[in-house]
This record gives sequence, structure tokens and C-alpha cells, in this order.
Amino acid sequence: MDRPSPLVLRVFPRVVVGIVAIVSLLPALLTIAGDDESARTLGGDFPSFYAAGEIVLDGRIDELYDPAVQAAYQGDFQERDEGLLYFAYPPVTAVLYVPFALLPYGVAASFHALCAMAALTGAMWFLLPQVDAALSRRDHVAIGVAAGLAMMPVVVAVLGGQNTTFTLLIIAGTWYLATGDRSVASGVVAGSLVFKPQFGLLLVAAIAIARLWRAVAGAAAVWLVAYAIGAGAMGATWPSAWLDQV
Repeated sequence: MDRPSPLVLRVFPRVVVGIVAIVSLLPALLTIAGDDESARTLGGDFPSFYAAGEIVLDGRIDELYDPAVQAAYQGDFQERDEGLLYFAYPPVTAVLYVPFALLPYGVAASFHALCAMAALTGAMWFLLPQVDAALSRRDHVAIGVAAGLAMMPVVVAVLGGQNTTFTLLIIAGTWYLATGDRSVASGVVAGSLVFKPQFGLLLVAAIAIARLWRAVAGAAAVWLVAYAIGAGAMGATWPSAWLDQV
């Protein structure tokens, strides 16, 4: 069987990644050009996360789950006929988006898209099997990222302000560290999926089933820190309020 040409193996994947990276810069370029109004209409689901970060910055995290408050903060980033992108993540997730909320919206949206691409790249670095023994790991990663971005759900997640690739990176990192006999580190990485508890619980259950008890302890420590952050901001019973919203 003939090997694919260098164009297919090396050049084309990098071109695909480069094109998506350039597109992701559009909101930032609009902001820099002074067209904030157009920049604010981009970002897909990102307004929900950006607004949550702003709510925390303004010291109103105790009102995080108030639909009226969320709608008020998202108002500048939504068309009139679009509904509220309700934020129903734990308080710690809103805190994680504070650095984005410190930036102008267009710059933050582009930065988030680039971070999402970096997360996809990291996941491929951890997970991708050997495609061709003659290729370097960087070539493998480029092929994997390009293949991922060729799938509509992935490119929509990257450019649409979603956190899908961050979840993928955490799962891949957990597996990579666990197979490398770094149980505590893998547990800490697994615990970071607390920002999306519906998946985080499944990941912790998986390492418990594998009887990686040090990893379970590491994950539990991260979850306790996340609980403490929420308790400090919204009171000890914040999980009950969050579950009501979910």
C-alpha cells in the first residue's frame, strides 16, 4: 500500500488548523478595528460564560442563577430575537471565566476559541495512536486536530464558545497520566472536570472502578476545593441551589 503524499500527511492538516485559527481571530479583529457591535454578535454559546464571569467580577455571584440578572448581562451580546443562554454550571465555573471577562468581548471570544483549539491539540497529543512510524508526534497531532476540526460538532464547539474540547483534554490527560502510573496527578486532572459535574462524576466513577484510589483521593481534593469556592461565594448550601437550576 502506497503512503499518502507529504501534502496529505504534513501540509494539508496544518492548513486546516491554520484556517480555523484565522477564523477564530475574527471577533478580536473586529474589536481592534472598532466594530464592537459586530464582534458582540459572534461567539455562539460564549456570551453565557462571559456574562457569568462578569457577574462574578461585579460581586454578584450570589445572584448567579437569577435569570433576570443573566439576561441583563447577556443583553449586549444577543440579538433581540435570541433567547437567554442560561448558565447552569457550578459557581466555580463562573469563577474560571473571570479572566475572560476582564478582556473586551471580541478579544475574549477569540482567546476562548484559541484555548479550545489548544485543548483539542493537547488531547490529540495524549491520545492519538501512531498513524505512520515515519511521522513525528507533531505530524500525528496535526493530523488528529485537522480531522477533529473537519467534524462539524468539533469546529462548532471551538468557534462557538463551547467547552467540549476542554472536557476532551481532561479525559485524555486523566487516561495518559493513569497509564503512566501517575495516579495522584491523574486524579487531580480528573477532578478538574468538576466544572461540568455530569461528566466529572462519571470520570471519577471510572477511576474508582479501576481501583486507582490515589487518583480518587486527588479528584476528591479538587472537588472539595471547588465546593469551598462555591461556599465562600454563595454559602454552604450552594449545591442545592445549583441543582434546582439544573
